[in-house]
Amino acid sequence: MGWFLSKKEVSSHTPISEDWELHGEALAKFEAFKFPQLYDRKDPHSRLFVALADGTENDLKNPRKYTNVGLLNNELKRNNSPHVARHYVSGVGTYKGGGTFLTKASAKLDAAFSLTDRQRAEELYESLSKQLNTWKQEDPDARISVVQVGFSRGAGVVTLLNRMIHEKGIIDENKVRFRNGQYELTGEHLINPGQLRQAALLYDPVTTFMQGDFTLSPSTVSALQLNAAHEYRALFPVTSIAHGPDQLQATLPGCHADIGGGYEKDGLARYARDMGNTYLNQLAGHALFRKPVLPPRDDPSCVIHHSWEHNAAYGKLAERQVVQGAMDRSKETVPSSTLPDVERATSPPTESLPKDGPFKEKADDFRQMASTDLLEKYPGDQSVLDAVAVRETGRKFAGRYLPNETDRARFMNQVDSRLAHNLEYGQRNPAPRILEKKETLTLEAER
Repeated sequence: MGWFLSKKEVSSHTPISEDWELHGEALAKFEAFKFPQLYDRKDPHSRLFVALADGTENDLKNPRKYTNVGLLNNELKRNNSPHVARHYVSGVGTYKGGGTFLTKASAKLDAAFSLTDRQRAEELYESLSKQLNTWKQEDPDARISVVQVGFSRGAGVVTLLNRMIHEKGIIDENKVRFRNGQYELTGEHLINPGQLRQAALLYDPVTTFMQGDFTLSPSTVSALQLNAAHEYRALFPVTSIAHGPDQLQATLPGCHADIGGGYEKDGLARYARDMGNTYLNQLAGHALFRKPVLPPRDDPSCVIHHSWEHNAAYGKLAERQVVQGAMDRSKETVPSSTLPDVERATSPPTESLPKDGPFKEKADDFRQMASTDLLEKYPGDQSVLDAVAVRETGRKFAGRYLPNETDRARFMNQVDSRLAHNLEYGQRNPAPRILEKKETLTLEAER
């Protein structure tokens, strides 16, 4: 997720034999799995679009801190094939350039509460739509596939994109009509909903405070999710996204960024990237990405970082929590052989979530009631306790970083909206422990 509370260095330890055995088990599982080929560089009609979303506070400003997603983006920059395209978005909590006080403050709030994740998914979708229109205009017979790659909350962003593509399809930007004195798109589809083949590579997905359905769509023909075995922070539960017979989850030794990358001692991240690049190359049908140089297992770069030391507020759990991605649609997965690239609809779009969640009454109370009243009405209810803790943390953040009252109110409306949504649909709001002691007495007493 990133470093929104602290950037201090942490201690680490050398992986033991059991950790390397875990890696060996994951590798054997990976090598035994069948992955489809989505792109053929020898086929003049084949096209591949790669959508990349980085983790919280991860961007391309510091090459020494690049994640596996950032490194992939750099490799794709050097690819000169007109049949392969890419678009990269930095993680939530990042900003362009040097940044003003306001942009830096807004970025901290974004890093904490993931307020711009959907905006980043929409940026990827718009870039994809533009590129696919260009390809189809150049070659009406173009066969296009999309691969999404994300780390941490970026994995959540590309999952939102995955469902967006499936449910919206791609609009034909060349079909226009003249109405009310201006030209507008007719809304005709270039590629119908549910008809674009997709695959996903997810590095240790974390969707804390994100809002949406984090299950891959039925038009996803393949997925690989790599999870961190040594991530214990309460705010970093892994989101289980990849399900079904065409999708694989594997657990590797290391903490969150030991899998997704970002530490200077990146030995374990290289091993994770090796598996990820191998997967992408199988999808591409050739060595589109280079094999990283793997350090010896006893190399000083091969360490497991103690990520909970970044800040005591993160807390440390004895065992990592797992969050399911809203709803299980594994039975909807459609084999790639039944997915045409255009027109004929065999895999209809699905609603992201039912209109009303199972806990709507509780969510409505949260939308309307003060925190103290909620604690009184729902004594001991863990979901309410967590939501209230997050709300009050948000209030503290807003007071610290947003001097303007209107900005504070707008921010708190966004936070409350997300918390209420998660309450309504039974999704976790893992409560951060970053309030001052006097502000948490009531909450801790209730716990």
